[in-house]
Amino acid sequence: MKKLMFVLFALMTSASLFAQDAAKDAAPKLEKGEKPKEIVTTTTEEVYAEITPEKEAKELTEMVTQQSKIDETQKTEIYKIVLASLKEKVNIESLREENAEEHSKKEMEIFKTMNDKIQVVLKGE
Repeated sequence: MKKLMFVLFALMTSASLFAQDAAKDAAPKLEKGEKPKEIVTTTTEEVYAEITPEKEAKELTEMVTQQSKIDETQKTEIYKIVLASLKEKVNIESLREENAEEHSKKEMEIFKTMNDKIQVVLKGE
């Protein structure tokens, strides 16, 4: 029993020692006289504030059109559909505070409608 306890203790301490060594190796080395770089932190609100409907629409369009073989006209139509849906989503954001369930239903309707319109474009109808 004592041997088992010793082995467990040895494993636990060696694992923590390894982790500390790995962290030291990962840290960048500073040259003499060089100051450490400032760590920049951002909040979730700041990150989401930078995401505009236009930027998100472009990313979603790229994601949707990545797998399928479509021409530029279809891609443009899909972008317009996605952008309109995202703008509509932004318009109902105030409803989130008032009635979260209603907001969720409307958001789901928006995305279902968007998906249906994209399917029509992809089928070429």
